[in-house]
Amino acid sequence: MRKLIGITLALLYFSTSFAVTKNDFKYNANLKVTGDHPVYKLILPFDVYQGVKQSNLDDIRIFNSDGVVLPHAVRNIKTQKKVQYRYTALAIFPVRSNGKNKDGNLSIKINKNSKGTIVNIDSTQTSKKDDSKISMYIIDASNVKFYINSLKLDWRSDSKEKIVSILVEKSNDLVNWKHVNRDTLTKLSYQGHQFNRNAISLNGTRAKYFRLSWENTSATITINSIKALHQTVTSGQPPKRHWRNLEAVKIKSPAEDKNHIYFKSTIDAYAPIDRVAITLPYRNMTLNTKLLRQKIQTNRNRRGKVISQHKYYQLLWSGLLYKVKIKNNIISNRDIPVNLSQQREFYFKVPIGTIPDKLNKFNVKVSWIPNKLLFLAQGSGPYTLAYGSKTAGPSRFNFETLANLIKSTHKNSIQGVAISIDTPTKVSAYKDANRDSARADKSTRWILWAVLLIGVGFLGFMTRKITLQMKENAD
Repeated sequence: MRKLIGITLALLYFSTSFAVTKNDFKYNANLKVTGDHPVYKLILPFDVYQGVKQSNLDDIRIFNSDGVVLPHAVRNIKTQKKVQYRYTALAIFPVRSNGKNKDGNLSIKINKNSKGTIVNIDSTQTSKKDDSKISMYIIDASNVKFYINSLKLDWRSDSKEKIVSILVEKSNDLVNWKHVNRDTLTKLSYQGHQFNRNAISLNGTRAKYFRLSWENTSATITINSIKALHQTVTSGQPPKRHWRNLEAVKIKSPAEDKNHIYFKSTIDAYAPIDRVAITLPYRNMTLNTKLLRQKIQTNRNRRGKVISQHKYYQLLWSGLLYKVKIKNNIISNRDIPVNLSQQREFYFKVPIGTIPDKLNKFNVKVSWIPNKLLFLAQGSGPYTLAYGSKTAGPSRFNFETLANLIKSTHKNSIQGVAISIDTPTKVSAYKDANRDSARADKSTRWILWAVLLIGVGFLGFMTRKITLQMKENAD
């Protein structure tokens, strides 16, 4: 039994010993790292997009000087946004009622100045002012020039019930009122714990006046002050967009579509392209165009063997291209928004007879915002970026899990320090390493099957042994 367990452990160790090395990738590039930081950031150059073999960029690795693969993540670059909060104090006016008039509107006398600002509200309906209670508040927001996200209240209640449902209404003339929101204010305490809620959401509402009232007319809500919260979001500089000039060359049209002329443009890279510009060769020209990508439909038998393959075109964009001279200016259509992030080429077709026969190519430009590569600086440098492998699977290290854990636990975001990259070089031993890697993957599958069968045999042996022992004890 010990021999069986020993063989199993040895096979498991052998099956996991095929770790990738820098020689398993076609290209290596040294990273220029300065300082001592936990995380570094590299903006991926076009050379990397050209060298990767997998469209999802799974064949990218970072190695340290000991040959250890480091945790990394490939992310999109986003425009930085800054959120600012500003509070503005608002004038408040209590409205009193003697309890007979629940609404209180009939007893309100409002005085405003020429600008519409409330200067006084007289809501005393009875001769005895002490008999009246505050039944609502009118808020003057006529001087506020922004949309209000929420109202922050400094309040108290004479009721034992410290949970108050507040109705918010708005108006621009103090006559016609519209519902805005119904929210809850709370002031609770229990065994030394406090639960206070003093904000009312308005969800970006703008009006000259607001009215706050509550359902429990027997309670008096005293509001000392109200502040309006204004939230502004400012965007920083957008990330730099990269462009590359290409050519679209005429190709043979498929047999099933002889009514169109086809052109092919080769990107030769898996860049995250999202814009395409096709330049028309003549002025005062329009052209109905369809942008395409080519896909392969594969049919397999029950054993998974490929029986046949069929290539077809999938539509990505359809529209009108134009180039017109108006006075001294040439105007043309804007860039075509289209996702080509996992394509090394794309196609477009135009109706036959709409262009001269001698026109064999178009000038084309593609554009993208490069990804950023973040990696954890484990161990010592120099650090090496390796890429370009058809057999390498996705990295086992989940960088995003680490980033989310740090953010949720320590309230910190991982910000990488920018670095640069040397010119990539081809790995001379790549071909042999690639074959060894493929052979290792095949061997690993057989070894794992062997481990599984040994485990099943071991469980069967133990089950039989326990069953025999139970019979002996029963006898």
